[in-house]
Amino acid sequence: MLVVETGSEFSVGGGDLLSVAGLLWEGRAASIEEAVAQVSLDFGETQELAMPEQVVFVFDVAGVETAFGGYTVGEEWVARAKIGSIYVTLTGQPFDPADVVLERVADIEPYILGTGSFDQRDQ
Repeated sequence: MLVVETGSEFSVGGGDLLSVAGLLWEGRAASIEEAVAQVSLDFGETQELAMPEQVVFVFDVAGVETAFGGYTVGEEWVARAKIGSIYVTLTGQPFDPADVVLERVADIEPYILGTGSFDQRDQ
């Protein structure tokens, strides 16, 4: 699964790894260890969270190789870059980062309709 989110501001949230990464990206934690401890406390985790590894991903964004700061744990990874005035955040599990190619989307409506159809499939 690959999730691509865009926004004019970055918000901390999501699963454990994205929450840890968000705290670090936004300067709300000084180290990976501090971010993991905070997320464990916030989520009331009963088991110890895995310690992420910091990495730099390079993705093709509309034909331009672009560096994204990221974190990995096992097969899960997250990455973020500011492209122009927009933050682009990616979450993959177990999607291989080497297979990621991003294109600019001029018409978002088909994606919104597709997400709605996907969300309603089990109802």
